[in-house]
Amino acid sequence: MLKDHHYNLLSQLVTEHRSLWRIQKYYLKNAKGCKRCQDFFKKLANDKQRHIQDLLKLWKEHFILIFLLILLLVPFITFAYCSLCVGGVLVLTFFGYELGVKKIVLGFLIGALAVVFGEWLNRFIKIKIFKGQEFLIIVLTFIFTYLPVKNYIFNYYSLYLPNLGINTPILIDKSLLSGIFGGLLVYIAPFISKFITQKRGKTILFQRIIVTLILLIIFGLILQFI
Repeated sequence: MLKDHHYNLLSQLVTEHRSLWRIQKYYLKNAKGCKRCQDFFKKLANDKQRHIQDLLKLWKEHFILIFLLILLLVPFITFAYCSLCVGGVLVLTFFGYELGVKKIVLGFLIGALAVVFGEWLNRFIKIKIFKGQEFLIIVLTFIFTYLPVKNYIFNYYSLYLPNLGINTPILIDKSLLSGIFGGLLVYIAPFISKFITQKRGKTILFQRIIVTLILLIIFGLILQFI
């Protein structure tokens, strides 16, 4: 349950959105014959937009850390259940974009999610046709998970290499790189878990998921706040 303070922020945000929609949809149209009224409603609409932006900033300040943890936690809680959860996590990703989670972090989490889904597919597909099939499925899952959201989270920077005779800047997508890194962490997490088991001589419940979550939480927070 939301605290009263948090509920008030959310309720006011919805109220401002509804009010802005009515002004733009009806009030300005109905005031067509009165310039003073139109000017008033235009000014009021601008005020509403500023209020909405201010409320969104407050929401980001209150919920960005919680939301990051939700984004990290949901894929791995659902890991043992079904692929339909992937859609829910992608919705959370878009919501995270609106809340102000850095694009590089969203790419990182999408990469992790893609590998989780790829591993689920490998467990689901019982027939092995060729060597390296499982790795190929993970790679293809990463590609087809990342491409649909690429336009929302791309984060390019220009790399100049004049010393190597390359005068044209090379565009590198930092979100894609962070996604590959996130996927790699998920991929190697079982090996790290196995190494821990060998050292300790025993395995704790959900150890693999715990190891994966710890890795993603640490690096996700680093990427968000550096």
